[in-house]
Amino acid sequence: MNTGTFINYQLAEALLLLHSYQKSNKSLAEFEVELTKLKEKWKKDTMPSTGSPIPDLYIMQSITIDQLIQIDSKIDEYDSFSTENAANMQSIIKTNDGDVKFDFSYLDSIVQLAREKGKKVIIDSAVVFGDHFPEIFDSLSKDEMTYIIQKYISELTTKYGDDIERIDVLNSVFERKDIKDKSGITVEDFWKRKIGDNYGEEIINICKSSLRKNIPLCWNEFYITNKSYADKKDRFLSIVGKIDNLDIIGIQDTFQDSADSEYTIDVLREIKQLCLSSDKKATITEFGCRLSGNTINELYATLNNNPLQINDHKLMVEQRINRLMETIANYTSQSQSFISVEGRVSKEFDFNAYLPELRELREKGIKINTVGNNWNKLLRSINFENEKSQNSIEKNDGRLGENGIHQK
Repeated sequence: MNTGTFINYQLAEALLLLHSYQKSNKSLAEFEVELTKLKEKWKKDTMPSTGSPIPDLYIMQSITIDQLIQIDSKIDEYDSFSTENAANMQSIIKTNDGDVKFDFSYLDSIVQLAREKGKKVIIDSAVVFGDHFPEIFDSLSKDEMTYIIQKYISELTTKYGDDIERIDVLNSVFERKDIKDKSGITVEDFWKRKIGDNYGEEIINICKSSLRKNIPLCWNEFYITNKSYADKKDRFLSIVGKIDNLDIIGIQDTFQDSADSEYTIDVLREIKQLCLSSDKKATITEFGCRLSGNTINELYATLNNNPLQINDHKLMVEQRINRLMETIANYTSQSQSFISVEGRVSKEFDFNAYLPELRELREKGIKINTVGNNWNKLLRSINFENEKSQNSIEKNDGRLGENGIHQK
């Protein structure tokens, strides 16, 4: 099983700058000066499609040389880098008098870093991104939208085809109700209005016909293993199982720390069976945890009423997160239907650790490790044990003869 992590364009630019200094005779003090200049540049960077400022990305404005060196070494352990929306179609499109262009400049740095590291990239939230309403496409017809998607996929895979591991075509849009435009139209209703009720399959088909390389396509959704959304899960799996050109089912659940482990594994088992019956694969695209409302309330209650117990309470929550992640890692690593697990390199780069409801805890120095204790090392350890066990079985069964028949 492969593992991957998320690399935002600013982190890629900083690491590439670090590499250039490591290859030169310049000092780290000189590198620090250039890093400061780079941070100033980031403050002026804008979204290609709108010209609006790019918000601060995690700890990039405060990142130190030591942190960069540690991250540079740590990301060697992963097989792929998810591009953190750097190639999202609605963010990088630039139109002028009907001329459609795409600005891939932010993606360039991530791809260059991946090449230096011998890794592949995963194009995150490529066409449909449910977290942001696509107002930029509001006036377009279905034919115009189809043309833009075709051109985007064609240019993306022509330019970077050999570097791409997977394209997450749709992300977090299915039955999405919280993202709306000013008139109350939801982001999913937008795509239904533009493409049709069967928007998912139609968009996947458009992308498949536009590929310039044979690259797997994925539809990525969250809350699939959440017990409160069981009906949504059933509807989603029913739809994706019937999309012939869909290669991979993505599970972006940011599993709740208080999740029912048995139910979670039951759903993963259901996904595995769907993959086997529909000739698809599955991947965990966001391996980490989000604190439930009850957990957050309990932490604040401890902080306010028994502050001396807050560290013990924090440790208890983190242990619960680790147990859940270990359970999921054990199951997915033993199933050939799950081909990859992707997560954050550390809690400092996990959006779940920056949720507004955790702000007061962070300000008090209570920072929950939402990504577990080195989940990548855990998965690699499980994979190693599985391979060792399989080798032992094959050895005990006898060796293969010339025609592939076991000889006792």
